[in-house]
Amino acid sequence: MKTKTSLWILSCVGLASLALAASPSHPSEDELQKWIAGRAVAVRTIDPADEDFHDLDPLIDAIGSARVVQLGEPSHGAGGSFAAKVRLIKFLHQRMGFDVLAWESGLYDVNLTQRGIRAGDDPVIAAQAGILLVWSATEEVRPLFEYARASQSTGRPLDMAGFDSTMNAGNARDRFAADLRSFFKALHDKALRQHADELAEQAIAAHQRLSARHEMARRIELESVRAAVSGKALAQSPPEAMAAWAKSDEAKLLGRKEDIETLDRAADGLLAMIRSQRPAFLRVHATRQITFMERVLENLRANDRKLYDSERPDRPAARAAGSPHYNEKWNRRDALNTRNLHWLLEEGYPGRKIIVWAHNVHLMNAYYGAQVSSIHIEPQAGGLEPSGVALARWLGNDVYTIAMTSYEGEDGWNSAKSIAPAPDGSLEWRLHQLGKPYVFLDLRACDGDSGHPMRKPQSMRIDKYRDDTLTDVTRAFDAIFYLDPMTPATLIRSLSKQ
Repeated sequence: MKTKTSLWILSCVGLASLALAASPSHPSEDELQKWIAGRAVAVRTIDPADEDFHDLDPLIDAIGSARVVQLGEPSHGAGGSFAAKVRLIKFLHQRMGFDVLAWESGLYDVNLTQRGIRAGDDPVIAAQAGILLVWSATEEVRPLFEYARASQSTGRPLDMAGFDSTMNAGNARDRFAADLRSFFKALHDKALRQHADELAEQAIAAHQRLSARHEMARRIELESVRAAVSGKALAQSPPEAMAAWAKSDEAKLLGRKEDIETLDRAADGLLAMIRSQRPAFLRVHATRQITFMERVLENLRANDRKLYDSERPDRPAARAAGSPHYNEKWNRRDALNTRNLHWLLEEGYPGRKIIVWAHNVHLMNAYYGAQVSSIHIEPQAGGLEPSGVALARWLGNDVYTIAMTSYEGEDGWNSAKSIAPAPDGSLEWRLHQLGKPYVFLDLRACDGDSGHPMRKPQSMRIDKYRDDTLTDVTRAFDAIFYLDPMTPATLIRSLSKQ
């Protein structure tokens, strides 16, 4: 009887062991897990102040001769990702010669930031003149602005640029009006100058009407953030202040159809003048200055069209994710962003190596489906094409894209929210099994092996910790930077020291 009981217990233990081995919460040494464990690079820290970069040395071989490195993030509140990116940027600048940082912020706007950084202005104030507050108002990114300002006096400064078509930071609208007037007033020919002045004033007035609602919303948010930066107690949080304003005054500032038509005509006229009268402009401006203004005008028109289409009363569902209008706005914006990146690489900073800072979804070499509910390696009917697709198509291996993701933790800008653990079997879950807080995984190591287990369908958190399945993640990204756990962004509470 005792022998039978012992055999029964041993049998149960054996079956339980088999079940544990097969259970995803106790990973077996499958082929993919073995590969990840063998290829994963443990990163020692994400502290931007730590410039002992020996732990990042493997990135030199992984990135190779790529001219563009793209650094993603799973959300715009991922403070841990922000800190990791700051340290990576310092490494890329010091060790690999990357010396231009292109932000997912306005092409024109970040030009204002660069002016301030170069002039030695307070780096936080300079950053907020052009870079979206989700980054420029966070403690995790502040060391980067201080580093960039300090670098301006060296032989290889880190310069700031923007690649987004938007114009929504700092006092960009007022600065743009002054710069546009100055650009055309420099012309020598009186008749040409007068005609340009007329068109410029029409464009400025139409733009100010079309962007009035958006500008007021931005100012309310900025004033709240600036109050917090200076240590003042906030009567309302930025979201509360925005909601109160939207309830009372927002509708009074919506653009009109005649405004967008006026802007289109004026922008067309100015662009046609710049192109047909090129010698006249070259007598008073450098080529780079001329082509920059062309890009700014193209972006201005497209961005104001987006604002008008989003706010017009006959488009009540315009903002709904996955609607045809939403998809149209996305594709228009990312197509313009791609052209802006082309300009930065070919005319803005020819021959220089560029780092791109943006969300994972803009950088991925993959497509959204029509309802923005799934991600695909191949284009989808009625779907979305991120700028990362066009950039990879153009540059091939000269662009190296790093996605950032996490197993669990907290996320948020100015208010933290919990991130649930990633599902068993996902890439985040597999990386979590390594027991390392920060991991870099080069996916290009799978190139040339079509049967590699990493090239089979994998679950990964690309956007806001949603679990998406990609048929081949190695085509969407070149590498993964993993954080365990994620930490939220924190609002700057005091200005930088002069």
